[in-house]
Amino acid sequence: MAEALGIFIAPLALIIEGKNYRDKVDIIPRVDTLLTVDTLEYLHRGGRLTAPQALLGKLLGFRPILRLQEGKIVPIGRARSRRQSIAQLLTVMEGEVE
Repeated sequence: MAEALGIFIAPLALIIEGKNYRDKVDIIPRVDTLLTVDTLEYLHRGGRLTAPQALLGKLLGFRPILRLQEGKIVPIGRARSRRQSIAQLLTVMEGEVE
């Protein structure tokens, strides 16, 4: 089973300012979704990868780093292990928060 790690980045200003839950609707366009997957099987089945891409990625052990942008999944990097993929996710997050 494919396992995905989705990390949502939302501004902390709402919490600091003490706004109520109705104000959270305003942040939805500013939420950034980053994820990585353990297997390329479902990306291939869903038509996001061709058969040769999926085979080569599986043989080399690639784990793509993906971002949800405007309703589309966009690749932003790749790693060779789960540990590296999570480290890259955190690096991207740190770069965007600063």
